[in-house]
Amino acid sequence: MLKRSVIFAPILSVLVFEAAPAKAGQCERLTSAIGEPHNEIGKAEYFAQRAWSINVRTNFGARYADWKSAMRKNSSCRSQNNGMVLCKVRAIPCQVVSAFPPNPFKRPSS
Repeated sequence: MLKRSVIFAPILSVLVFEAAPAKAGQCERLTSAIGEPHNEIGKAEYFAQRAWSINVRTNFGARYADWKSAMRKNSSCRSQNNGMVLCKVRAIPCQVVSAFPPNPFKRPSS
């Protein structure tokens, strides 16, 4: 059993660190967005995250627009009088830095 742990440990570390958030200095300023209202809180939150990504892509570029790599994420949702839920999200957009160097054997796309 111990041998299996040793063999799989490097694989696990590769999976964990492959898409690590950027270091300090590779993040932009705190950004917020309000999504479209929806009758389900999960969808309303998704729409707010999507609006945040669009806002970040427009202001800072596609490298920063991934919600998963953002830091200090915050989400707040409210029920409206019509039964719909409206969410607002805030986060600091950061670049995703790969733990691996570019593949030297990959052919350039044409």
